[in-house]
Amino acid sequence: VDTVAISPEAVASRLAASRYLADESLATAIFLAIRLGKPLLLEGAPGVGKTEAAKAIAELLGRDLVRLQCYE
Repeated sequence: VDTVAISPEAVASRLAASRYLADESLATAIFLAIRLGKPLLLEGAPGVGKTEAAKAIAELLGRDLVRLQCYE
C-alpha cells in the first residue's frame, strides 16, 4: 500500500492496471484518502462507475469491498 500512496499518478497507474481509468481529480482524491487514512464517499447518478471505482480501489489496496447503498 505504501507504494500506492506515493503520488496521484501512481494511483492512476495502478488503477489502470486494474482496468479502471481515473481522471486526475479522482486519482488525486483517492491518493489523499489513502494517504490521510480517511474514507472516500462517491456520489453520482446510476451508471457513472461508482461501484467499479470502489472495486478497483479495493483491489489496489488488497482489501474486501463493503458496498453500502443509501436511498433518499
